[in-house]
Formats: sequence, structure tokens, C-alpha cells
Amino acid sequence: MIVIIYEGDSTRQIYTDGRALPAEIVQPAWLGYSVGHWERDTLVVESAGFNDKTSLDLIGHPIAKACASWNATMAETTFADSDIFQNVCNENEKDSAHLAPK
Repeated sequence: MIVIIYEGDSTRQIYTDGRALPAEIVQPAWLGYSVGHWERDTLVVESAGFNDKTSLDLIGHPIAKACASWNATMAETTFADSDIFQNVCNENEKDSAHLAPK
């Protein structure tokens, strides 16, 4: 299993044990349900079971029920024997005022 930890307390689990996507997703979620496998040095991930609030990107393009497959390439560099550092940008933060309960 690969676990991706995002800022904001959400995680994505990608099962890599050979299982298939479930035929029926009982509880849709923001990040869906993901299974993956390696093709040489490329991680191939299939996801399904998104709720109706999920967006395709950070701009907010919605995912339609008939959403077609798409590809994204992300090159990541890792360093052995190193720590993962936090990524925080508070200098120009303007969102929290809009997220507070009214």
C-alpha cells in the first residue's frame, strides 16, 4: 500500500496488493478508492468511487459521472536517509477567513 499524506489532514491510500477496483463502492469519498501497480518505474493508479463534491484540479473543475481516463506525470526526487519537511505558506494566506463558521 502507498499512502499519500496531504496538507489539511487528508490521505490517499493506493492498494498495491493486486486487488481490483470494487464492483460497487458503498461509500463514495472525496479521493475515491484507488488501486495501483508498477509498470517498470511508473506507478499506474486507477480510482473510482468519488463523491459528487470532488474536483478534477485545484481550480475546481468538477468531475462528471462520465469522466474519461486521463494521465498526469509527476516527477519526484527522494533522498535516502533524509526527512520529509513540512510545506507551509502562511505569508500570503487569505483563505482561513472564508473557512470560519458563520
